[in-house]
Amino acid sequence: MHGIEIPTTLFPESWRRRNNQAKISWPFPLVLVVDIGGNNDLDLNSPRTEIIMSEKWIDFEEKLAHIICDELSKQVATDYWEELKAILLKETKNESFIRSLKKVTTKNA
Repeated sequence: MHGIEIPTTLFPESWRRRNNQAKISWPFPLVLVVDIGGNNDLDLNSPRTEIIMSEKWIDFEEKLAHIICDELSKQVATDYWEELKAILLKETKNESFIRSLKKVTTKNA
């Protein structure tokens, strides 16, 4: 982020994750390398080794989830997308992901 490499994972590892550390808990696997620039900022801890769970993180996660789900909806048939969307909504408890997924109302292709 802005030239700072954050040496941590965003995926849940409950045995070593702090309560305020950001994480991605979505109902499908993914590999993700994110380069944040421009006006996008995230809150970091003092040593800049972890992203802190904050309003900035929630906004970022929601935007990221929407971009991924919106693009996914464009790549598959409408019937497939609607079935996948229903499964994803059923299988996740992540409120940011749910809000983002609900914004993708129809296949855009």
